[in-house]
Amino acid sequence: MIVLRRFIALIVLALLFVFCVFNTQPVILRFPGWEGPSLPLFLPLLTAFSAGVLLALLGQSLRSVSRKISPKKVDALSPVKEKPPVKDQAHGDDN
Repeated sequence: MIVLRRFIALIVLALLFVFCVFNTQPVILRFPGWEGPSLPLFLPLLTAFSAGVLLALLGQSLRSVSRKISPKKVDALSPVKEKPPVKDQAHGDDN
């Protein structure tokens, strides 16, 4: 499974490299009251992709930490099911 994950990661990195090589057209990011410098297209997209990956990893790590901290829920109100007594048929008991 680890080998498959590494292989997929290698493919994603190769595709990302190809994407960066073919998207070098200059773009200008504009927001109200702000205008950024002229950058190659892949830089803002790569930055947005990286921020998304980091946010996903942060969310996953926070979820795993909260699962480790909180105890497992035990339903204290549910009765424990006991096994019914076994009738001894060898001696003819009908209890």
